[in-house]
Amino acid sequence: MLRVKNVVFWTVFVGYSILVLLLIENFKTNISESTITHPRGKKEIIRLPYNSDMDGEKGQYSYRFYFNNSFLFSGSLHIIPDDCLTEITINGKQLPKSAFFSNSCNCFNGLYLDIDNYLRKGENSIEFTIDNKQGRYGVYVKDITFYEKYFLLALIPFFLLFLRIKVLFISLLNKLTLIFQNNQGLILLLLFEFYMLLQCILSRRFLFVKGIYEYVYIVILLIIALTLTIPKIYCNFHCGKRLSIMFAFSVAIFIIYLFNIPESAFSYDYNGHMQYIQYILERRHVPVASGGWSFYHPSLYYLCASFVLQIAGYRDFFVSEAVPKISQALSLVIFIFYLYYSLKTIDLFYRQNKLISRKDSMSPKIYLLVAGVVMFWTSNAICSIRVGNDIMFDLLYAVSFYFTVKWWYMRRIEHFVLALTFAALCVWAKTNGLIAFGVIGLLLVFVGIIPQLNRRSVQYLFKLVLYIVVFSSTLYFSFYDKLEMNKVHSDNKLIVGNVGGLSESLKVYNTTENFLVLNPVKFVEIPFTSSFDDNKGRQFFWFYLLKTSMFGEFRFDGIFISWMARGLSLLLLAVIPIFVLGIFSSFREALPISVNICLLLLSMILFRIFYPYSCSNDFRYIYPTVVPFAIFIGKGIEAFDTQKWLRSFLSIILFIFVVFCGLFQIMNIVINM
Repeated sequence: MLRVKNVVFWTVFVGYSILVLLLIENFKTNISESTITHPRGKKEIIRLPYNSDMDGEKGQYSYRFYFNNSFLFSGSLHIIPDDCLTEITINGKQLPKSAFFSNSCNCFNGLYLDIDNYLRKGENSIEFTIDNKQGRYGVYVKDITFYEKYFLLALIPFFLLFLRIKVLFISLLNKLTLIFQNNQGLILLLLFEFYMLLQCILSRRFLFVKGIYEYVYIVILLIIALTLTIPKIYCNFHCGKRLSIMFAFSVAIFIIYLFNIPESAFSYDYNGHMQYIQYILERRHVPVASGGWSFYHPSLYYLCASFVLQIAGYRDFFVSEAVPKISQALSLVIFIFYLYYSLKTIDLFYRQNKLISRKDSMSPKIYLLVAGVVMFWTSNAICSIRVGNDIMFDLLYAVSFYFTVKWWYMRRIEHFVLALTFAALCVWAKTNGLIAFGVIGLLLVFVGIIPQLNRRSVQYLFKLVLYIVVFSSTLYFSFYDKLEMNKVHSDNKLIVGNVGGLSESLKVYNTTENFLVLNPVKFVEIPFTSSFDDNKGRQFFWFYLLKTSMFGEFRFDGIFISWMARGLSLLLLAVIPIFVLGIFSSFREALPISVNICLLLLSMILFRIFYPYSCSNDFRYIYPTVVPFAIFIGKGIEAFDTQKWLRSFLSIILFIFVVFCGLFQIMNIVINM
């Protein structure tokens, strides 16, 4: 391993990355000298993709362009004709119709054309003949080569010079040995957890009809996730023994949910997400945004899900019916890591602010209660097994925020770079990830304007330039394809691609009253809300936001469950003043936490204003606020450090809240099993 200073390392890394990107950009394929010939012989120069501004005459349109073949080119083009592709000619040679006939009139998803065998090195002449039957005319042509893979491959030799893989492996092995030697109780809990997992698997009646392989694969995924998280919590966190037991217990609840709740539960867009995954599995390409209900989403989650299914031997060892359950299990695996990084953020905050004292017996208990809020939050059971890209966003946002907090307190460049990297990946998972860039950018501004932060001008300038480069690159890669598609489908939306297809019954009002009023009596009386029913509070921003943060927009059966939901609603109202006190008493001390929750809440308000639908501020969007919410509850209790009785009383309220959250999830699965 090479040993260099951090500034030198990251300077070389950024320079190397820019050089690799420039080389890839230079060797990418490109389309030039595009022309169109109209049915009556009129010829004009255009730019591909092309879509006419007005309706054109019926007949054959000929699109001719030059294609520079590169050694990086995968060999395939994505073509969406308007209306029907009738003929393809490459370098004067006409392709057989069998190569493109099956999807030649698909104006939404188009077709994928393998032209590698027809190309020569360097410049090639390609001509499409497209029949316009009515209305506008045009064609979308895109090189579908995943050029980013070359960038990732180029980084491997660079990082091999700096990573100590053997040291990391030995460190993990030592942590596992320490746990096995010193804590039999935790081992018994883990064994019980795996026993329950086995029981859940064997209880499935159709197990031996569909095969056991997919369930073994699920167990392996869960074991890997638990092995990578529990030992680190036990060895590296405050109150590691108790915290790791709480963590294992909470995950045990989610595992029981995994094997007893249908894959389509808690997701109105389940079919759209599964369609996205199946599309990539079958075609090995990311679909265009206009081709399906959920296809407008960024592709990272769906690529990861497809990869997990491919390495498991999709179609070789298990049938397509097993894909939903494995996808659901993947959500739980991702959620385990989300929970781990959320706890790391809490632990880091408490360490940096020295909030745990050996002289104060209450401080470790408050720390565990704050962690308990995150681990046993009532909607965890919903989010942990929900098929969709939201959980990938939650994980990457949590990781980015962890490194943002670490950079803020330690001022190390590598933490800043990692925060930006995971923020970029977060945007690749869901466009909401731009909020992570907002948090980092605003904190960077504070570093520049607050003298007490003692910035170093050279390092600050380096971080500022790096932020601009990464943020600009992320915007380019996130929206370039959407902007290009807008030339063909001008009604596409940049942020929420399917907003035009949402039901009118989901629409809500955006008056001042909708944002300022929260009726506490109705909030407690109405156990669950609905995205369609005005009588259940959906018109009021804070009512709907808080309710869905705990229960989603779903209804859970059972009178006892309904009464527990009312009790939890009352306890949440009791906890909110503690949170408000915490944020006001430590806004500057906990500046990254404050900026994070403020930007998240502001984004939800703006999202509701620009997209006035009840689903615009449901549990999916508030979920990342749980961690800062829990931290400020802890700070609110700590504000009464001189009034021991009051601090103890507030701690008891929080303890009851955490217990009720856990009981709600347990009783819900017990009643509905």
